[in-house]
Amino acid sequence: MKNLYDFLVVGAGASGLVCAIEHKNKFPQDSVAIIEKLPRVGKKILATGNGRCNLSNLDACKYDYNHPDFVSAAFEEFPVKSNIEFFERIGLLTYSDSENRVYPYSNNASSVLNALRNECERLKIDIITDTPVQSIKHDNLFIINNNLKCKKLVVATGGKSSAVHGSDGSGYKILEHFSHKIIKPVPSLVQICTDNNITKKLKGIRVKGALSLIKSCEKIGHSEGEILFTDYGLSGIATLDLSYFVAKQNDISKLKIEIDMAKDFSEKYLFSFIKNEISHNPENTANNLLSFILPQKASEVFVKECGIDLSRKFVSIKENEIHNLVNIIKHFSLKIIKTKGFDMSQVTCGGADINEFDKNTLESKKVRNLFCCGEILDIDSKCGGYNLQWAWSSGRLAGLCKEKK
Repeated sequence: MKNLYDFLVVGAGASGLVCAIEHKNKFPQDSVAIIEKLPRVGKKILATGNGRCNLSNLDACKYDYNHPDFVSAAFEEFPVKSNIEFFERIGLLTYSDSENRVYPYSNNASSVLNALRNECERLKIDIITDTPVQSIKHDNLFIINNNLKCKKLVVATGGKSSAVHGSDGSGYKILEHFSHKIIKPVPSLVQICTDNNITKKLKGIRVKGALSLIKSCEKIGHSEGEILFTDYGLSGIATLDLSYFVAKQNDISKLKIEIDMAKDFSEKYLFSFIKNEISHNPENTANNLLSFILPQKASEVFVKECGIDLSRKFVSIKENEIHNLVNIIKHFSLKIIKTKGFDMSQVTCGGADINEFDKNTLESKKVRNLFCCGEILDIDSKCGGYNLQWAWSSGRLAGLCKEKK
């Protein structure tokens, strides 16, 4: 290990690793190092995508992010195709699924990390583990922990989501030391806690549907996909995506979720369908009234929620009760109490104020030769590979150390 480096990255996560690799490839004469507080690098990479590592999304563009203009330069320099080619060059094959999510061909996140580690080794990038940043100074050089010096410094420590994997918000303190503003971090892509005990009765049931986030009768967010009912509220991909919109709200006390469990059918069609079923099967019992579209247990729970005894015959069901059934399928409402915390979240909403960084270089406007990339910046998106896409593109852009325009 050297005492002085040309280029030093704090944080050996997704953005930090590709940042160091990109810089060493562009400036092979430079000495490059990564410091990581954990005993091993890339721990969070191993946990992404349920261990499969959803690398990117073929549809990803700047409009998928909370600050599209800021991410535009990174995406123009390193679009999705460029990042896929980057991984192919370092020995990782990928594929995309029906929803255009990109995965390693092995379906194993360790393949991604191994490719990155092998490339760091090949390029002779020093990786220094078990090294938290305890102090930092800056004059002509950056001085970390009173002994490690560098000419250019990149902060790639991630946000606050999943401290066990290294993202505990410690990077914010580094930036605050240099007078950078931090937008309050809140958990995003996280499960949502609701006030209705009906979710406890539905615990473990999954449905495909649509979620709408409602504030004062106005829809301010929407998502579609799998919805998982839990004892505390909702989980599943659609819920995590909706939490992206919840995270943008300062006051969640007035928010509610409306669930459409039959998004492919109109209310008029469902009314006619149920009425037709009743006429064709008059002796059937009410516990099966909604089983044509919901799991049996869910059918029974929602029929009872409409005040209908499960033992009643179809023939006894009145039109106003059919309307109630259709309404609960299409507009089941839950009041939001809170979201789960950072330890359960996939992404942090908030972080370093982007107005204090040059979007074309990711260099600080306050401190020369100080760069940021990845989740530590106030950039986030939905599920499906979009956040890792930002990690790769921003990490590689910061690694270029481009001259300011």
